[in-house]
Amino acid sequence: MRKWLFVLIVFLFVGLIIYYRDHIPTTRSDFINLYYFVFEKKISFNQPVTLPEAGSELNPKPTNSNEAEESNGDNNNETTQKSNNDLAQENTNNNPKQTNDTDIPNLINNYVPFTSQAPYAKWDKLHEEACEEASLAMASYFLEKRELVLSKEAENDIQELSKYAKEIFPNKEDLNVTDLKTVAEKKYNYKNWKIVNNPNTEDIKHILASGKIIIAPMAGRKLGNPNFKQPGPLYHMLIINGYNNKKGVFITQDPGTRKGKNYEYKFEVLLKALHDFPGDKNKIKEGERKILIVS
Repeated sequence: MRKWLFVLIVFLFVGLIIYYRDHIPTTRSDFINLYYFVFEKKISFNQPVTLPEAGSELNPKPTNSNEAEESNGDNNNETTQKSNNDLAQENTNNNPKQTNDTDIPNLINNYVPFTSQAPYAKWDKLHEEACEEASLAMASYFLEKRELVLSKEAENDIQELSKYAKEIFPNKEDLNVTDLKTVAEKKYNYKNWKIVNNPNTEDIKHILASGKIIIAPMAGRKLGNPNFKQPGPLYHMLIINGYNNKKGVFITQDPGTRKGKNYEYKFEVLLKALHDFPGDKNKIKEGERKILIVS
């Protein structure tokens, strides 16, 4: 019986390799992704909730999916068209109330295929700066409902996105969330992505509970991830795809380490590290608190 079970597992494994574009798993991440794809259950929450306008109170009223899509389309670029001073004044005046999470699940883990920003552990200059491209690649896999992406394809996507970003922003080594949104619009024609300023923990939870994921810019060293090459990157970017209330953590896909799949950060740690790129890595702690909603 055990022999036949082993044969069956091998047969399924080979079949998966052939089915998924003849890509042969060659890295640790590949085998982790294969294991997760075959054995782990995906946890999601499919009843969307209404998202807030930037700087306003979250109103978690359930909607149907059609309503959610219609409302998302109307808000494109609204936040990015405002000056920083206007946003600061608006947020001060509105003084949004803290929301509670009594109407959302205690656990959300929207499935996102993972890749490191260096799929083959080649940490050259391109890959040292590729957290933005890796995050954008994972976001595209999420929207395409891809279930498995191996290192060969991820490497090609990161290389292509890096080249494309250089064509649009030739004088920039690092992209802030507004730049990344521009790349997503031009490269993939994604029009519904939205930047939100000064989100709190509950705002982020409600966004994730609505079935969306988030690209988040970070002051990398404030994350305290022991898997980073120490002391860690000054500026970093990752995907937030879920949360676990019982553990008090956000679930992320962190491309800064090969161990970044479903990596958990405490709520308070991630929020304190949330800083957009201000133009100078050494001033990253002065960066604004922003997130980019992928929808």
